[in-house]
Amino acid sequence: MTTYTFFNHAGGVGKTSATRDFGYELASRGHQVLLVDFDPQGNLTSFLGAD
Repeated sequence: MTTYTFFNHAGGVGKTSATRDFGYELASRGHQVLLVDFDPQGNLTSFLGAD
């Protein structure tokens, strides 16, 4: 199993969008993908409609 992490101390630099797009791309190529949203704002969860 390979683990990828998108991390940066600065806010507003596109980590959520990059994570969402990277996960989508891997899934579209047939990989199993688990995206975990540790952001207190929960933007990735909202993008994926998993509220």
